[in-house]
Amino acid sequence: MKKLLIGTGILGVILVGGLIALPSLIPSSVYKENIETQLSRELARDVRVQGDVKLSVFPLIKANTGRVEIVNPDGFKADNFAEMDAMSARIKLFPLFSKRVEIASFSLKNPAINLEKLANGESNWTFGEPEETAPEPVDSGPFKRDGRYSEVDPNIGAFSLENGTVTYSDAVSGTDLAIKDVNVDFSLPSLTQTVEIDGSMIYDDTPVEVKLSLDSIRAFLDGKEAPVSLALETEFADISAKGRFLAGQDIVFNVDLDGDVSDMAKLTALSPKEVPYADIVSRAKLSGNYGYDGAVLTAKGADISAEGKRFNAAFKGDATLAETPIFDGRVELDSQDVAALAQKLGQDVKGLSLLSAVNLTADLAGQDTGFTASNINADISGDGLSGTFKGSAIYGEALSAKGDFTADITSIPQIITALEMDLPQAKAVQDLKASGTVDMQGDTIRLSGVSAKTDGGIVSGQYKGGATLGDVPAYDGEFDVTIASLSEFASVTATEVPYADAIGKIAIAGQVSGQGEAIMLPRLNAALSGGQINGRYDGTATWNSGASLDGTLNIDIPSLRQVATTAGTELPPSTKSGDIFGPFSVDGTVKGTPDNIQFTNAKIALDDIKGKGTFSVNLKPATPFVTGKMDLDGLDLSPYMAAYSAQNPTGEIQPWSTAPINTAPLRSVDGDFNFSTPNIKTDRITMGQSDISAKLRGGVMTANMPNIALYGGLGRMIATLDGSGPEAKVSLDIGLNDVNSNSFLASVAGFTQAEGELGSSFKISGRGASQADIMKSLNGAGDFKLLNGVIKGVDLPALLTGLDQALTSRSIPSGIGPSQITKFQDLAGLVKIENGVASINSFTLQGLGVLADGSGQIDLGNQTIDFGLRPRLTGESASNLGAFGIPIEIKGGFGSAKVGLDTDMLGRIAADRARAEASSLIQEQVGGTARDLLGGLINGGTQGSSGTPNTSGASDPKKTEEVVGDLLGGLLGGSKTDANTSSETTPADVEAEKTAPKEPSVEDALLGIFGKKKKKEPAE
Repeated sequence: MKKLLIGTGILGVILVGGLIALPSLIPSSVYKENIETQLSRELARDVRVQGDVKLSVFPLIKANTGRVEIVNPDGFKADNFAEMDAMSARIKLFPLFSKRVEIASFSLKNPAINLEKLANGESNWTFGEPEETAPEPVDSGPFKRDGRYSEVDPNIGAFSLENGTVTYSDAVSGTDLAIKDVNVDFSLPSLTQTVEIDGSMIYDDTPVEVKLSLDSIRAFLDGKEAPVSLALETEFADISAKGRFLAGQDIVFNVDLDGDVSDMAKLTALSPKEVPYADIVSRAKLSGNYGYDGAVLTAKGADISAEGKRFNAAFKGDATLAETPIFDGRVELDSQDVAALAQKLGQDVKGLSLLSAVNLTADLAGQDTGFTASNINADISGDGLSGTFKGSAIYGEALSAKGDFTADITSIPQIITALEMDLPQAKAVQDLKASGTVDMQGDTIRLSGVSAKTDGGIVSGQYKGGATLGDVPAYDGEFDVTIASLSEFASVTATEVPYADAIGKIAIAGQVSGQGEAIMLPRLNAALSGGQINGRYDGTATWNSGASLDGTLNIDIPSLRQVATTAGTELPPSTKSGDIFGPFSVDGTVKGTPDNIQFTNAKIALDDIKGKGTFSVNLKPATPFVTGKMDLDGLDLSPYMAAYSAQNPTGEIQPWSTAPINTAPLRSVDGDFNFSTPNIKTDRITMGQSDISAKLRGGVMTANMPNIALYGGLGRMIATLDGSGPEAKVSLDIGLNDVNSNSFLASVAGFTQAEGELGSSFKISGRGASQADIMKSLNGAGDFKLLNGVIKGVDLPALLTGLDQALTSRSIPSGIGPSQITKFQDLAGLVKIENGVASINSFTLQGLGVLADGSGQIDLGNQTIDFGLRPRLTGESASNLGAFGIPIEIKGGFGSAKVGLDTDMLGRIAADRARAEASSLIQEQVGGTARDLLGGLINGGTQGSSGTPNTSGASDPKKTEEVVGDLLGGLLGGSKTDANTSSETTPADVEAEKTAPKEPSVEDALLGIFGKKKKKEPAE
């Protein structure tokens, strides 16, 4: 630019020279050539002047040219740097004699100037000498007010530019600008004096009217303060400013501004600098004092109103538009899309996407990192929510607010998701209406004076008080909550709740206070209703890394069976003995934590079983410890035993199980248990007052019943189950004293035929991986005694005395019948058990003239019995068959054993008797060698004196059972065969036999003693 101005001065000098040389006498071509030569040399560019050059001399030197072109250096896009259709200048004559050039007027017609910067930084507005002599350009680089134009001091009386064009292309920044139709009039007497510019142009296709007044161009160019006024008018903006350029190399200013912009986008497009947040405003009005320091725009006493897409805003006060805007004044905002507005402002506030419309007024005050807002009055609405807020807020590194609020939310889950909160229980809540005071500090929200209510979801209720939501939640208030269906709640919230399907409605009310993991409920009322499990808790509760209760608890289950079925378990059915697994209830005082809970004054009822007591569970040790003490009103187990028996409808005794015994549960808990009951009833036995003490330590359970009232006597029992090792171990120590045998045996085995004082003791033990293994491993010993008693249904002395007569007459001997009894002083036995087999080697019954002994085995492991008993006469009355006795055997499997006569023993008895009688007769009636010979034969000899076998025609020797049949005849239900009796029978004989009454046999009588009946013979 400097060179261009110098070239203009040179043109004036040349014209003056022409004046001196009497230009009227010199052809115009000479001036034209001199102008082109001198300008080309000075500008180091080709300069072409087309057409004639016309001069006049006095009183001003006037020069008019035709078209003038200044050629661009190589490498630039346009052919010419500048071109104009005509140029005229008027230069004062007399200052030339003082070697000063003063231009009275200068005008350009249709000028076109093409400014261009290449990618390497080279620009086409740098002029000078040819490259070999040209100095470094002083005006290289971007424009700066750094005094680089201090040597330029033109004196232009009047300047006019008609229909000019200026283009600017910057390959470095990618900027392309075009100013067209430039029409400007101004005067520039000196750079130190005020310049007035009045003109119009089309800037970037935008018509602009400009009026500019700058008090000193020199001060502006040298970076000094320079007063300025500007009026800018376009079709979309009317702006006036008055102020000053401030000292500095950049363009910085402070002006009083008054503007009305109808299209902010078009206005900001004309600015060489980016205007923060201007893209969200469509139109605006503004007034006040504004300053720009090259980066930040400030406003004081501003009155601004703006309209944007779906929002209106107004501000009165001071502001700083920087990366973090700062305001100090009154703001009004009415937005229909606040989320989009916040996104444009670069703000990321959780949950803001839920909002649509906001109507806000507030007083703003700036601070270091943001601003504060007071006297906020806000109404908000969105998709399924609405609310109000009155208070204050601070926007800095985080958003904080404090004030009164109301909220009406139709979908809590939607809100929780938008706020990025992890509250799965919120899915069970539907709507919420709330009011109160909020104090929000970043992600922490403190609420006070809250009144909140929700309904329409699975969870409904209300809360009044205070709360803190955030990393450390806190509460202080009263609540009343109802869960309509626990199973539905568990399903919706993906929460695993035990027996949720068996629980109906839950209602909870109370007070809550505390924060974090230290929550107290000084009043808590909870009730379960409408389900299979009902109940109520009234008391207090705390939570400090775990729950703690102190209150009264009631549990009421109408049907345990129904609860078990819901949980997938089928319980044994009820029977005629009574309904079981029906109602269950617990009522008492509960205190402690889940890892150490105590239940006192407890009342428990299951079906007809009722009791009271205490129990506790301590989970703090490595192995939980359970204690309990219960006093029962009675323990009737018969309905439950009958129910389990009903699961085996065949009644057959099942084999021992071979399934492995799981002893792990015994090792999972330790404890002490004590039970007391006035009676214990089973399906067969009734016990009186009983105390049970049980201990469980390290997998070993020991149950002790030291005093059992049992049928007029006492009993004791110690049972041990050892699960501490890989195999289970069991032991049993039982003792009975002075028990009424009739009642006891009738209950145990249905045997009602014996009375006396029963005593017994047993000690047994076993081990194994299964029930079968244990039963086959049992070892131990025991004894039993029955003193001073009677056996009903038989008079053994009479029976045994009449056996001889019975054999002859073949009739039932006397001594058997319902009214017959046998008295005895002592009935005793010893039992030894080895490897699951109980051996009874000593069994005796001693009475008045009668003795019975027996022996045998009971194989517990294989469930079989083989036992023999022989009652016989003693003393003077012991003669004949009665002295030998009646052998009885019990043999077979458990549940299928049979009672009968031992025929093998009967054969031996009969043979002994025959030999004894024969020997007696021979001794009395035969003498000498014959007596010895006969005696040898009778006592077992089978040969005569000659040693030859008996070859007589006598029948073969009879088998033992045939001998017994002959001896006992009809006693066993058979008939003795008479060799002389014809085998033929008449029909009359058969019919008479059918119709004759059949006398009971000895077997029938014996079975009757043992409470059994002989099976009926199949009909012929």
